[in-house]
Amino acid sequence: MPEILSTLARRAESLQRFTEAYRALARLPHPVMAPVAAEEFLGSSSAFLQGKPLSDMLASDHPLFMLLDRARREAVSIAEHDMTLEGTRLS
Repeated sequence: MPEILSTLARRAESLQRFTEAYRALARLPHPVMAPVAAEEFLGSSSAFLQGKPLSDMLASDHPLFMLLDRARREAVSIAEHDMTLEGTRLS
């Protein structure tokens, strides 16, 4: 078991170094985390949104559901830029 954990730790460190090197090479800025109100995010009033599941407003294959699933599964915060929320269910 210690060998497995050691291997995983080395791979995680290697992936972190690769990610940082790629970010520097591509000149990507550090991510900026900022809270966004659901009203702004979904383009609807809080009265309209309150108590409605997202599945009533977004198609079941919308990428937001994959992000939410990943955040729950991995117990992490996730940021996604340039995601478009549109459809006939959102006004």
